[in-house]
Amino acid sequence: AYLGLNGGDSVAHQSTLLHGVQVDDIEHDPSNTERWSWILWYRDSDTCEDHGHEWFQDCALAGDAVCMELYATKVGVTVPPNQRAAT
Repeated sequence: AYLGLNGGDSVAHQSTLLHGVQVDDIEHDPSNTERWSWILWYRDSDTCEDHGHEWFQDCALAGDAVCMELYATKVGVTVPPNQRAAT
């Protein structure tokens, strides 16, 4: 499915949404075609500690393939091996 957006429009989505972006030249002038992104990450911590791996842990351990990949990309960076959930 595609979302047709115009200048000034925006989209917000959860980090589990696997997506791509295609910018179509609607004015027939490639020099006027632009795409801007503003990426904002939230942390569930008063001390700014990264607990992002916890967001995907339960569904990853339940076998959800998307959650497993997202969990794997977070857990290797943010959690020491002796604190990782058993699989």
